[in-house]
Amino acid sequence: MSEGKGKERRPAAALIIPCRNEEKRLSESKTFECLKLLGSGGHIILVDDGSTDGTARLIKKIADSSPAVSSVSLPENRGKAEAVRAGMTEAAERGAKFIGFCDADFAAPPEEVARVFGELEKNPDADIAIGTRNSPKSTNIKRAPARRLLSRVFSLAASFALKRRVSDSQCGAKFFKNTPALKKALSEPFISRWGFDVEILGRIEAAGGKTVEVPLKGWVEKPQSGIGVGAMAETLFDLRDINGDLLRRRADEGSKTGFVAEALLTVFVRMIPIYILTYVLAKVLFWEGYWVNPDAYYHLGVANAYKELGWLPDFPWLKYTVIGDPFPNVYLLQHLFLAVVFVPDSPDPQFAIKTTVVAMAFLQMLSFYLFHRKWGISNAALWTIIGITASSNMIWHTIALKGITSFSIMFPWIVDALWSNSGRRAFIIGWASAYTYVGFIILGPLAACRAAGHLIFDGKLRLKTPLLLFGGVAAGMILSPFFPDHLSHIYRELHTIFERPNFIKAGDFFGLEWQIPSRLQLQQFIGPMILCTLAATLFHMRPAARPHNTTAAAFITVFVFALFPFFGGIKFAQTFSVVSALMVPLIYRDISKFSIRIPKIPIRIKPFVPIAFVFVFFVFSLPFIKVRQIKGRVDSPTPRAYSGLANTIRSLTAKGKVVVAPWDDFPGLFYFNRDNYYISGMNNLFLFKGDSHRFTAYYQFYKGGITNPAQSIPAEFDGADLLVVRRTPRNEGEAATLKLLDTAPGLVRVTGGNGRVRPGNGFVDGFWQVYKIVGQ
Repeated sequence: MSEGKGKERRPAAALIIPCRNEEKRLSESKTFECLKLLGSGGHIILVDDGSTDGTARLIKKIADSSPAVSSVSLPENRGKAEAVRAGMTEAAERGAKFIGFCDADFAAPPEEVARVFGELEKNPDADIAIGTRNSPKSTNIKRAPARRLLSRVFSLAASFALKRRVSDSQCGAKFFKNTPALKKALSEPFISRWGFDVEILGRIEAAGGKTVEVPLKGWVEKPQSGIGVGAMAETLFDLRDINGDLLRRRADEGSKTGFVAEALLTVFVRMIPIYILTYVLAKVLFWEGYWVNPDAYYHLGVANAYKELGWLPDFPWLKYTVIGDPFPNVYLLQHLFLAVVFVPDSPDPQFAIKTTVVAMAFLQMLSFYLFHRKWGISNAALWTIIGITASSNMIWHTIALKGITSFSIMFPWIVDALWSNSGRRAFIIGWASAYTYVGFIILGPLAACRAAGHLIFDGKLRLKTPLLLFGGVAAGMILSPFFPDHLSHIYRELHTIFERPNFIKAGDFFGLEWQIPSRLQLQQFIGPMILCTLAATLFHMRPAARPHNTTAAAFITVFVFALFPFFGGIKFAQTFSVVSALMVPLIYRDISKFSIRIPKIPIRIKPFVPIAFVFVFFVFSLPFIKVRQIKGRVDSPTPRAYSGLANTIRSLTAKGKVVVAPWDDFPGLFYFNRDNYYISGMNNLFLFKGDSHRFTAYYQFYKGGITNPAQSIPAEFDGADLLVVRRTPRNEGEAATLKLLDTAPGLVRVTGGNGRVRPGNGFVDGFWQVYKIVGQ
């Protein structure tokens, strides 16, 4: 080991820069910039780890330029761990008060290295300060996705070895106070060449040292920076031995062989509340007579078609719908996902649907949980449960297989990309969201709320990430296998939300999901989360409070989306439920460590307590679960009832014929009909826009306004000869239709089986009556 100039210097702060073949990346200007930022008494030690290029000459040149720079040379390559240990040992012997290290490529810029040092210098309670690239408050972090993922995986594993959560154990910007604990930590060689960061942190913390994390405001990964992906993966296995060493130093019971088991057990225990909620929902779903949302038949049916027939680019079984041919599969991602992963091999559609719903519900909760964990939210599993159970609308959404199901699994990561200002991720996930359909309604307002948070609290209008998000959506649309039909379908669907015929009211012919919610429904749907947000708002309004822009954007998002149900109906209350389940924990994240004293009351209340209101309001949601157990009810067909109707229709319908049935029954017919033809399409208002004459005929039939159905129905609907109506009417129009069909000429109630049609009572599984048009 040879030493350069500055040997006698007693620095206040010494920075170690390990170098291994860094001739082209070690910057002389940045080295001296870093030296300047360390202030008076700063010193830099450059360690040559057996370089084979011109690194040694460059180090000597830099060291010769200033007495505040010295060098240490290792005769052969010993790895970054030993290079850092040699440099830190040298600095400790010189009496430096603070000792740190950073990478030779200055991926963490000099000003950030100096900021980490400054945080330690001014914190009397901390012994270590480490930079982190994975904090929600970290900004301008530019890293390859693979490295970002591996960094998080490694830090998670390191947390088990350190017995505490660490967000970024491997960031190359760390400072230590020169304490006896540090000298003892440096007295023995490190176990791992690359995982030594965990070792030095653990060794000092085992002696009682405290660590503070400093979110970096800049990090730019350089080409060929750091260790390769394979080496980092290999270093994960070093943690087993590091864990054993730290157990020995802490005099803990246990052994290094239990490290993996401990990690797995910890993850399992943290998620126990989610497992419990999944179990409860599963039990509810499998109650006898439980009502399954009819949309599930459609989604599972299409997934089964993909599974059995392979790629279906033109959806040929839909060519007789009024939507057009080919029909765009706007739920493509969900259907492919179900086909590949979740469609059970069961002949019982009831069992298949319920099993799939349970699996998707767990995935949704897991996605929310991982999002909360990433953003540093305490009690992440509990917040996930609160988000799911705070609203009867959210419960319904979680245990229903609908178009929004797959989007809700993806949605946390759309929020993550926007709130992290990650343009690349926003583009990728925007692209994927183009195939989940419902996301187009809320991505615009969501991005606007995020931009408003920046503008109001930072004074900057950041549009790059939102633009890349919408760029990804546009790319997904243009490159969709169903373009341009996909785009036109979405336009028509969104158009029907805000422009409907004035003679149609929600719940009559148009879906109940578009009905403007009542006061009680609003209380059930959005009340708990609004209460939580208002409670947090009062806390943030303190004179000294200054919420971060991410928190501010979460506030804005909750209040903006709370207005949507008043204009778009219950479906937007459902959207609010999903959004608030993510945003409310973000709002509480920054205040969970504080407590509030209420005047004249000798107690202190944690801000987390207002979430108790959620459970109070949850009482209002309990009847929702009860009404889903519909045993004996006549207005909610069971899966077996749909299956029975399908079998009857299959036996009664000739090839190429269509069936005319009420709108809310089409999912069952769509899944089971002989040729999967149905007359109206997925949204009856499409029929109104495409063929108002046929729409009027269909609407009149539904309301009992056709005087001679045996003559007019075949003429209007492509020779249809089978009519299906509800046995028990739900409104005056359906009652009039039933009365008409029982008295009109040319119709007969029929049953079917073995390919034959015969007169009968027309009843099918207690829910429907079937009529055959036999002519006049």
